[in-house]
Amino acid sequence: MMLGSQGSCECGITREGPLAQSVEQWAFNPCVIGSIPIRPTKKALVNNKRRTLVVEINVEYQGELHCVAIHVPSQKKLETDAPKDNQGKGETFSPTDLIATALGTCVATIMGLYAKRHALDLKGLQVSVKKTMSEDLPRRIASLEVDVLLPKGISPKERIELEKVAHTCPVHKSLHPDIKVPMVFRSS
Repeated sequence: MMLGSQGSCECGITREGPLAQSVEQWAFNPCVIGSIPIRPTKKALVNNKRRTLVVEINVEYQGELHCVAIHVPSQKKLETDAPKDNQGKGETFSPTDLIATALGTCVATIMGLYAKRHALDLKGLQVSVKKTMSEDLPRRIASLEVDVLLPKGISPKERIELEKVAHTCPVHKSLHPDIKVPMVFRSS
């Protein structure tokens, strides 16, 4: 749904004339597009602050560099293993693989939220993330290269807006600034 001059959407965000705050402050909302500043309504605020959503993840170390994580709200399990180049077996995602996975799924999800509000069909959207680890110590992620393949039928104008929205992904905004995150967008 497009915002009117004083409209709002179901996410509790409203657009209000010129704002003193930068649009980056509200960039976690998929409704942020272009240079249109939008901000939480009083309904979305508690004591003039954004509500904090807390999700609990419980992790149990299984030994042999293998962990099981439980997403408490859904009780879904996820396993990790250290990579072969860091004393593990590489049998499943490493913890840093999950950061790359989180970035890719967050980009797709935030674009999907925008598409849903604007009646766009993004079915078939593909996101690939290439994780590169640093060569020096301490061991850390050096870069996460994001390649987004848009499905057929996306107009040039829609593509521009989807690219803007992709850069507002909360995972991307949460990464350390030393991590390089180039994003490339291609059409099918």
